[in-house]
Amino acid sequence: MKRIILILVAIGLLSVQTKAQYHRCGTDAHQAALEQNDPSVRLKRQQSEQQINKIVADNPNYKTGMIVTIPVVFHILYTNAAQNISDNYIFEQLDVLNDDFARLNADAANTRSQFQSVGANTQIQFCLAQRTPAGAATNGIVRVSYTGTFPNNPHTVSPEWDHTRYLNIYVGDIGGGLLGYANFPPGSVGNDHVVLLYSAVGGPNLPGSALPYHLGRTATHEIGHYFNLYHTFESGCAGLTANNCATSGDRICDTPPVGNPTFGCPTNNPNTCTETSPFPPPYTSNMVDMYENYMDYSDDACMNIFTLGQSARMNAAITGPRSLLITSLGCTPVGMNELLDENAVTVMPNPSPGMYEIALNLPSKTKVEMTLTDVSGKVIFNEVIDYPVTTKHSIDITNKSNGIYQLRIQTANGYLMRRLVKL
Repeated sequence: MKRIILILVAIGLLSVQTKAQYHRCGTDAHQAALEQNDPSVRLKRQQSEQQINKIVADNPNYKTGMIVTIPVVFHILYTNAAQNISDNYIFEQLDVLNDDFARLNADAANTRSQFQSVGANTQIQFCLAQRTPAGAATNGIVRVSYTGTFPNNPHTVSPEWDHTRYLNIYVGDIGGGLLGYANFPPGSVGNDHVVLLYSAVGGPNLPGSALPYHLGRTATHEIGHYFNLYHTFESGCAGLTANNCATSGDRICDTPPVGNPTFGCPTNNPNTCTETSPFPPPYTSNMVDMYENYMDYSDDACMNIFTLGQSARMNAAITGPRSLLITSLGCTPVGMNELLDENAVTVMPNPSPGMYEIALNLPSKTKVEMTLTDVSGKVIFNEVIDYPVTTKHSIDITNKSNGIYQLRIQTANGYLMRRLVKL
C-alpha cells in the first residue's frame, strides 16, 4: 500500500488547506484507504457502527455510569531535536484532553448561549500508562529515532501496545501539512491508533508551534474519531429533522448539521443548513452552525464543546467495540497491593448480557472473596469461596440494569479489580 499521505492527497479528501499550510484532519481519507486495501475493514467497521447505534437508540443519553480512565502511551517518532518534544508538552496535552472531555476547559464559558445546555462531561479521562502490557513499570512515553520520511504505518517503527487495552498516540512530522488522523473502532492489530503532528501537541500553558492549531485540540478532535464520532459536517446538510438526525449526517441530533467545514473562528453566526419541523431534539427551531464543536475544523482557540449526544456515542463505543479499555490495568502502577499476575482472574464473556464465568488461577490454596458493586457503590453480590476447591464461579446479573459493574477479588495476598460490562 502506498504511503498514507500520498493516498490522502490522491483521493482528494484533503484538498482544502487552512491558514496556508495545514490540513486539519485525515481520518476519513485514512479510513477509506484502509477499506480499499482490505475489504474486511469495512465489514468490521459496519458491525461496530451497528453495535454503537443500537446502544444509543436504546438510550440516547447513554453513559457508562462511571468515570472511565483510558491508559495512553505516547510514541514520539523523531528525526531531529525539534520533533523530539519534551515530556512537558505531553503532560500539557494530557491536561487538555482531561479538561475537554470533562467540560472543565476554561473556554467552556465561550460556548454560545444557545448551546450551553447541551455541553457534556463525557466521564472519559486519560492517564499516561503506568504499566506495560507485560506488567513492567513505565511512564507511558516511548521515544524512537528514525531516518527518512514519516512511516506509512507508525506501528512499524514503534509497535502498538495492545490496541484493545491502550490508546496508542503517535507523534511526529506526519508530512503534507497534516495535523492528525485516527482509526475508527474497532481497529486491528497495527492499525488502531491516533497520529498527531508534533507541533500541534501542547496546550494553553505550553502551546505548540502549529498556529492556529497549537492548543492541543487536534488530539481532542482525533480521539473523538477514535471513539466513533464523525465530523459535524458529515454528508453536508443531512439529518435536518427529528426523523433522520440520528441516522444521517454525524448521527447526532444535538449537533446542528453543517454544510461545510468551518475554518478560522467566525465572528458572526453562520447558518449553512436549514432544519425543519419536527426539529432535531432538543431544539425547537432552525439552529446556527455549532462551529465551536471539537468535531468541526475551527481554530483551536475557537473549539470548546462536546455535546450530550456526542458523549452518548463515545460512551457507547467504550461499552461496545472498545470495551476492553474498561478492564485495562494500564493506569494501575506496578507495586500496588494487587495480585501481581494479571492472569490470576479471567472473566468470560465480558461484555455479556449478564452471565459471567470467573476463572481463578492462583499460586496457592486460599480463601477468595468476590464482591460485585454497581456504579453507586452498592454491593449486589458477595461470596467467599475456597481455592482450589473451587476454580470457577458464575455470576448472574441478568436481572440488573445494563452498564458497568466493579468486581473485586480479594485474597490474603492482595486483590484484583475487574470491570464487568452488561449489555
